[in-house]
Amino acid sequence: MNIRRAVPEDVIQIGQMLRRFYTQHGEVYSIKYDHASCLSSVLETIMRGICLIGPKSCAGALILPFPYNREALVAQVLFWYVERGREIAIFDVLMANCRREGATHVNVATVAPKHVGKRFYAVRGLKLAEAQYLGPV
Repeated sequence: MNIRRAVPEDVIQIGQMLRRFYTQHGEVYSIKYDHASCLSSVLETIMRGICLIGPKSCAGALILPFPYNREALVAQVLFWYVERGREIAIFDVLMANCRREGATHVNVATVAPKHVGKRFYAVRGLKLAEAQYLGPV
């Protein structure tokens, strides 16, 4: 599988994938999609974090200190999307890259049905840490 680090020239292609993701799952956020903002976020992830692209997949994370123990570095997954099931390996490639960059932990969400996300993450040693709520202030 051809998964590699993304470069600024990949922003448009990644943005197109993330637009498809948002079209399919964005209603959970209750925030209108803005393509320019998405492209800006992708570029920021490429420049400051770890961003990967495959033929039909993408993933991106920033590594940040854990607020309660700065010795722990958390890979905050900002996005990951696959169009074909076999490209799901991009998640494991992202985790390997995050480890190489110094991450000791990962924080990732799922919009998949709870049992699917739970099973996928559990076999990778991850456990549910908290539930998130999003709405206007």
